[in-house]
Amino acid sequence: MPKAPAPLTVKQINALSSAGRHRVSDGLYLRITPSGSRYWDARITVDGKRTWRTIGDGSISAQIARRLAMNAEPEITNTARKFSVVWSEYIERHGNGWKSAIHHRQWAQTGRDYILPMLADRPIDAIRPEHVVAILAPLWLDKHESARRIRGRIELVIDYEFARLGLLKPNAAEMKLISKLLPRHRQEERHHPAPTVAELAKLLASLGDDASHQCLRWLAMTACRTSEARFATVDEVVGSVWTIPASKMKSDREHRVVAPWQPTGEGYLFQYRGQPLSLNAMRSILVKRKIGWTVHGIRSTFSSWATEQGFDSRLIESQLAHSDKDKVRAAYARSDLFEQRREMIASWRCLL
Repeated sequence: MPKAPAPLTVKQINALSSAGRHRVSDGLYLRITPSGSRYWDARITVDGKRTWRTIGDGSISAQIARRLAMNAEPEITNTARKFSVVWSEYIERHGNGWKSAIHHRQWAQTGRDYILPMLADRPIDAIRPEHVVAILAPLWLDKHESARRIRGRIELVIDYEFARLGLLKPNAAEMKLISKLLPRHRQEERHHPAPTVAELAKLLASLGDDASHQCLRWLAMTACRTSEARFATVDEVVGSVWTIPASKMKSDREHRVVAPWQPTGEGYLFQYRGQPLSLNAMRSILVKRKIGWTVHGIRSTFSSWATEQGFDSRLIESQLAHSDKDKVRAAYARSDLFEQRREMIASWRCLL
C-alpha cells in the first residue's frame, strides 16, 4: 500500500502561490483563488459522499486548521435544514437590504405560488436539478422572465445554507446545470398585447362593482401598473390626488396621479377579506371573457393614444412613471409635471 505523502511544513505552505487546492495533510487543503486569497478546506464525507468544507481563511495557522479539519466531519453531517426554514431565514436576514417593499411582495408571491409547494419540506442538500426544473418548466418559454427570477431566488437560498455549513458543492439551481434539462429559450422582444381605445371603453362599460372590476377601472383611468393599483390604500388619496409612495414604485420615486374618484372606507382601495387583490384578479376578468390582450397592455394603449393626440412625450412618460434613461437629463427634470398632466388624463378618461 503506497505511503501517504508527508504533511507540508510551514515554510512549504507559505511558499504555495498557484491558484487551486494544495494538499497540506490528510483531509486538509489550502485553497488559493485566482485573486490570491487563501482559504483552508477540509475534505469530508456527508451521507456517504465526499465533499468540501471551508473551515477558515489563510490567517489561521496550519496547526489550528489541522485541528478544525479533524473535527469538521462530525459537525457537518446531516445538518442541512429544510428549504422552507432556510427560505424564511434568508428573507429575514437580507430583507432589510432590499430597496423597496415590492421585493418583499415578489419573494412572498413566488415562494407561495411556485417554490415552496415543491421544495418546502426537502432538505437543502437533497435538492436536485430536476426538482428545480419541475418548478421552472411550465414557465420557461411563455414566462421566461418570471422563471429566471424564480431560479435566481432558489439559487440564493441554497447558496446561503451551503455558506452556513461551509460546504463547497454544486448548487442544484445553477444555470449551468439546469440549462441542460430545459428547452433552449430564444431571447426576443415581446410586447404585451394591447386593446384599442374602443375595446377598452367597451370592457369598462361592462364592469360591475366587484373589487377586481373596480381595480381594473382605476388602473385604466390612471394608466398605472398592476401592483400600484392592487396595493393602493384609501389614505394615499387626498382630494383629487393619489400619491403613491416610493416604496411601491418600480422607480423608487414617489408618484402623483389625478385620482379617478374619491374612495371611502379604510385600508386597501380594492380588497378581498381585508387583503389586497391577488396578482391574477384582474387578469382573470380578461381570461373569463376570452379577451386576448393583457392588463399591462392598457398602458401601451394610453401611451399610443397620447402620442397620437400630440401630447408632449415628457407628460406621457411622467404619467407612466417611466425613469429617464438619460441620467443627466433626469437629474435636471425634478418636476413630475403633475398640473400639466391634468388636461391629458382628463381627455383620456372622457373616452372611457
